[in-house]
Amino acid sequence: MSAYTLFLDDSWDITLTGDGKIKTAKEAYAVAQNASNAVRLFTNDAYFDAQKGIPHFDIELGHTFTAIPLLETKMKKAMLAVEGVAEAVAVLEVQKDRIVGGNAYITLQGGENAKITF
Repeated sequence: MSAYTLFLDDSWDITLTGDGKIKTAKEAYAVAQNASNAVRLFTNDAYFDAQKGIPHFDIELGHTFTAIPLLETKMKKAMLAVEGVAEAVAVLEVQKDRIVGGNAYITLQGGENAKITF
């Protein structure tokens, strides 16, 4: 596995190294970040592949949310489509003010584990 991507900070913005270059992420961190990006992608938002992503508007946004198992399944499918991910599971719950949050756990093809918090 030789995953490589831009390093995103906690507010999902690119960051710079100490010498002013764009910071990058490699290997396990890059795969975990790509898996996290995959579950945040809305259907029809990816310019070159509109079928990628999760139909968040149809599942949870603007609706009384009762479809946690459906969203967890969609998230798992999206994470498994990321190169380097061997296993994935999403564990979600409705938090205060109808906010859905939780964690995703992935196992990379090299055997490393990563946790993604939403």
